[in-house]
Amino acid sequence: MIQKTKAEQLRQQIDSFPILPATVSRIMQVTASPESSADDLVQAILPDQSLCVTVLKLANSVLFGRPQRIDSLTAAIIVLGFNEVQSIALIKAMNNSFRELNLVTTAPIEQYWEHSFLTAMAAQHVAKRLRFASSTFFMAGLIHDIGKLVMLLTFEDEYAPEQWMTSFSTEERLVTEQQLFAFSHASLGGQLLGQWNFPENLLSAVEYHHMPIKAQAPLEQFLAQVIQLADLLSYLCIESDADEDRDVISGLQIFLPELPTRWRGMGMAWNDEHFTGWYRWLCKSREQSRDVREIFSA
Repeated sequence: MIQKTKAEQLRQQIDSFPILPATVSRIMQVTASPESSADDLVQAILPDQSLCVTVLKLANSVLFGRPQRIDSLTAAIIVLGFNEVQSIALIKAMNNSFRELNLVTTAPIEQYWEHSFLTAMAAQHVAKRLRFASSTFFMAGLIHDIGKLVMLLTFEDEYAPEQWMTSFSTEERLVTEQQLFAFSHASLGGQLLGQWNFPENLLSAVEYHHMPIKAQAPLEQFLAQVIQLADLLSYLCIESDADEDRDVISGLQIFLPELPTRWRGMGMAWNDEHFTGWYRWLCKSREQSRDVREIFSA
């Protein structure tokens, strides 16, 4: 029997993933129509009680919370917005798919998920400070490394979690990953999200979060750039065990020395003090990331 190449094995793994549930497909139809109302989206969500609970909890969470408690789906949809509800449904379905595939939970996998949620929170925080609609940044941060899970499922004996799931992906590591496994985790993640019909901005953010300049549209480039920055903030926070006094600027110079220049090239002012402040906020908010993770995994 002819042994399959690693590229073929990965494509087969992606093809084997469960299709999106009918509820999610209906939600995508509703959100794509400019004539849809909040009530239309409520009716699309109602068949999935777990998703209803997730939407309500997120609307009342520290991420989107309002002074008054939100106790109806209609109000939650108004607070979150159509695109964000669609993203929540997609990510919930994605989480369920990986759960169905019985991905073993180990310490490196736990750290992977903490990194993902911290990246999401960092991306949202930076977007808010820059006066951008922040929820899309949260969703992009949450799924930015999803390709690593596909790698692990495909090459359980070769894609060692201790090596690949917990370390920052430098340019050298990305080249090595590509050489060993035929794909980088970023490009593989983009392929998976494309098969699942994720919105183009989220797909682009995942595929190009290590090479933002390759994203097609300026807003997609900026989203990918923020995810790259948040990725580093999350890594530094976990690696330092929340030591707020560390020199994070040295970490920036080691891992992403070109980031300030790229940031300015996109018309954004760069300030080292802002980077340090974002890092300190993230370390202080680390416990909140665990709370949000529980909402998605419930």
